[in-house]
Amino acid sequence: MEYILVYKNRKTVAIHIQKNGEVEVRAPRHTPVPLIEEFLNEKREWILKTQKRITEQKENHNKLMDANEVLFLGSLYSISLGEENNVIKFCKNRINLPDIDFEEKKRLLIRFYKKEAVRYLKERLELYSGLANIPYKQIKINSATTRWGSCSSQNGINFSYRIMFLPSVLIDYIVVHELSHIIEHNHSEAFWRVLESLMPDYKQRQHQLKEFTKTMFPYVF
Repeated sequence: MEYILVYKNRKTVAIHIQKNGEVEVRAPRHTPVPLIEEFLNEKREWILKTQKRITEQKENHNKLMDANEVLFLGSLYSISLGEENNVIKFCKNRINLPDIDFEEKKRLLIRFYKKEAVRYLKERLELYSGLANIPYKQIKINSATTRWGSCSSQNGINFSYRIMFLPSVLIDYIVVHELSHIIEHNHSEAFWRVLESLMPDYKQRQHQLKEFTKTMFPYVF
């Protein structure tokens, strides 16, 4: 397996799959190459799976234009062009966009999704934070492609704007998942017990998330 090796001042070996599918290994200085390649071999299945997902995303990159639809909160909306002043408007089962080139349209949609993510996720976080009595520090929206959300060591919660592709029931699962990390900053058995206490049907939602993710690639941007 081809890979880029980068030695850094760090304590552990980590693998990063770049946007073009290349494998970058970040390792502590003086780590023997045989140990690095043994680690790569252990992670081979995950690497290939991630590269496959990246390839599928590239192949479907222009489906936004081909399918003429966008995915928002789990529902598909047909694109209608002609809106003025770079404004996005929803009208029943349609989304009205300005008639601009593809890249501009994508940038406009990303800004819209990020704005909606802030509004929507604040509401959901406030709801579940209050119900569970788990305070969080802040919310941030990013463009992450490999994770829906994360919880910082300072109890700030981050979400990818792409979470807005998902149905609300799955967004709620991710919200509660990240809130649970404020109690347990890991994926230990204790973490899963916390999550189950807050959302007893989390396993069902977790499975639904995996299945929904398989179908949404044509609409990801």
